Amino acid sequence: MLFHLLKSSLFSESPTQTHVLFHDIEIVNSSPIKQHPYRVNPQKREEMRKEVDYLLAHGLAVPSLSPWSSPCLLVPKPDGSFRFCTDYRKVNSVTKPDSFPLLMC
Repeated sequence: MLFHLLKSSLFSESPTQTHVLFHDIEIVNSSPIKQHPYRVNPQKREEMRKEVDYLLAHGLAVPSLSPWSSPCLLVPKPDGSFRFCTDYRKVNSVTKPDSFPLLMC
């Protein structure tokens, strides 16, 4: 019962963001990485546009003029819908590893 109450108070059907904590990403000797978007068919492009519009409308994303750019893609879910993802592999390759990983409970 307690787990159900805790779960319902922490998670919701609509995404949110927290202001409880922040973190910095340290880059090791790299100029900005700018990747071009992946090619997608018109149907997937429209799905991506809807997702971006939703994120902007709900304050979960903001327009940026950053010199850094990573491509986005849609990954199919088991139910047939799509998960909107960003491919940060090239950025991760120049990111300084975290010296203090979070403890697993």
